[in-house]
Amino acid sequence: MVISTTGLAAFKRCRKMYELGYVRLLAPRRPERDAAALGTSFHALVAAAAKQASYDPVHNQQLEVALAYLKHNPLPSSANILVVDSPQYIPIGDDWLRWTPDLVYQDGQTIKIRDYKTFDKKPSLDTEMDFQARIYIACAMRKYKTDNVWFEHEYVRRTPPGVPHNKAGDTWTPGDCYIRIPLVISRAEADRLWEETRWVLEDIKATTANNRWYRQCTRDSFYGCCGEYRDLCKAEMQQGALDQGTIDALSTPREPLKLPEGLK
Repeated sequence: MVISTTGLAAFKRCRKMYELGYVRLLAPRRPERDAAALGTSFHALVAAAAKQASYDPVHNQQLEVALAYLKHNPLPSSANILVVDSPQYIPIGDDWLRWTPDLVYQDGQTIKIRDYKTFDKKPSLDTEMDFQARIYIACAMRKYKTDNVWFEHEYVRRTPPGVPHNKAGDTWTPGDCYIRIPLVISRAEADRLWEETRWVLEDIKATTANNRWYRQCTRDSFYGCCGEYRDLCKAEMQQGALDQGTIDALSTPREPLKLPEGLK
């Protein structure tokens, strides 16, 4: 099995969500949100800067924001950058876990993983229970054979410093625009998480073999936990099964995950 950390989180959240997205390979159709498009633009520009590559003109909506961010937060030297927005694969038992960090770099003896998120309203900054950050740390500990790993939540406002934000003419400061929150876990916690992840993979394979995909609802609304899969889930509940017309109307095909040739 090859599974992404996103797929792993989907199974932990709701088995029906995992079935729709990673067994039936359906990607929900949804209108392109402005916030998502701006986040994509920012990620593409910063990745291009880290790779010392020219940026794609399509990704220019956040050019001013990205340039201001890089001015106040210079990237590590190219000699210390290890990974830029590239899928990484690591064995876990007989299976493979794919993780895709925005940036991995070496700072002295420390391996640092950075994840960018753009925002308009100040985020809650509650990262204590962040599953992806912890599993990324566990992956990096194994890949780089060190316990000295930490994760950086890098929040970037979608407006650069110096722009007025109220009638009094007050402007955003760098402190308002850039928030970095590190997360460090012990080797013991990483090892425990790794073992629990291996158990989840066994559960996924058993559930797949038995074809028993049930909904795990955790909110007052039955479809409240479905997120982007809400319409597909609701249609299946109402119809009893998804017909091809409904599938075509609500989703597009998703490519299955495969190992790169060099790892087979």
